[in-house]
Amino acid sequence: MTEREIHDGVQAHKPAALKALAGALKNHCERFFVSLGKETARDLLQELNARVLEAIQENRIEHPDFPIAYARGIALILRADALEARSTAIRKVIPFPVHLATPPTEELDLLRAESDAERAGILHGLLEKLPELNREIVRQSFFGHRTDAQIQKDLNISPSQFKQRKKRAVKKLRDEYDRIIRLSPGPSMLAAA
Repeated sequence: MTEREIHDGVQAHKPAALKALAGALKNHCERFFVSLGKETARDLLQELNARVLEAIQENRIEHPDFPIAYARGIALILRADALEARSTAIRKVIPFPVHLATPPTEELDLLRAESDAERAGILHGLLEKLPELNREIVRQSFFGHRTDAQIQKDLNISPSQFKQRKKRAVKKLRDEYDRIIRLSPGPSMLAAA
């Protein structure tokens, strides 16, 4: 079942679509929760399933072709919240000042790696929200290792239009990314500590 078929089936309350959504979420998002422990992973996966179902039914997903990309973003936020809660619980037990209490180096390395994955997941989701032409400009400019002139020629747009679209797209990505990061403290905040 495609992501669009899952989205439309969930909105129509079809049991097969609900089952397909649960399976897709487990396949794509369970890995974000595994290191938190079996019970926590199960609970977070159930919460993720409930949130994504609700978002689909209330038509809050901007791109119905990508409910799994939406779910990944929610999964990263849930994981960040769980890690923050764990960190707060540890700090309450430690009898000396918090600024002296640093997690073991292995934990910090794990958080930094997860933070990079979190950033990439968020950026991917935001990139999918851009208009198609702007998305292509950003992809080819930053990930395709192509010159501006090559991209302009391939997309058949003028240099001024290219420059304007690229500038707007990058600004929108930056603003949305900053907004999301401000709203969700998590591994990126902990890794900086």
